[in-house]
Amino acid sequence: MLSYIWLFPLLFIFHDMEEIIGFIPWLNHNQKFLRERYPKIIRQYEQTSSEGFALAVFEELLLCISLCLISLFTNWYGLWIGGFVGCTLHFLIHIVQSIVIRKYIPCFITSIIALPISVYVIY
Repeated sequence: MLSYIWLFPLLFIFHDMEEIIGFIPWLNHNQKFLRERYPKIIRQYEQTSSEGFALAVFEELLLCISLCLISLFTNWYGLWIGGFVGCTLHFLIHIVQSIVIRKYIPCFITSIIALPISVYVIY
């Protein structure tokens, strides 16, 4: 288990870097499409900035690292596996989102790469 524990924040960083770099430009580029097909969703992101999005990701990274440290120091890995399963489901959701809207979403490529690794680690 110790050999896998830091894979969680590594996969998280790998995946979320694609989101941080590409999400706001993608959102701006696809605003018309999203307003027509998904108006409720686009409203949630209207005031989102790259900085604000990066800060939210940073907070999630701190939580991820905290889960790893708590698991290491307490030798209780149920908390870690729960967080890792949640992250894996996050990857799967992004893949489904991209399929549903029939467009690339900035997080799709890293989700495709990280999902099989995550499933293997969980198994």
